[in-house]
Amino acid sequence: MTHDLARAHSFPAQAHAGQVRKYLCTHYISHPIAVSRLVARFGGDTAMQMAALLHDTVEDTDIEHADVLCNFGPDIAALVRGSPKRIAAHWPVHS
Repeated sequence: MTHDLARAHSFPAQAHAGQVRKYLCTHYISHPIAVSRLVARFGGDTAMQMAALLHDTVEDTDIEHADVLCNFGPDIAALVRGSPKRIAAHWPVHS
């Protein structure tokens, strides 16, 4: 795991601390981790994996988009926000 991925893992883990998934009774962070693994499995780069780890942080915690921007920069923040053009630019094209 790269340093950037490790930071992107610890940031939401702290933000989601104590939260559990409805109906599953598992730690909330298990969902973003699973999404990040899927992104990696299907060829997503480090930026996409980081955004996958962070994707619910703004919606489901007290963290704001500005916090993601300050901690991870504009490219990751845009992916977290869901800018389709930026997501498409990061996704590998297979022919």
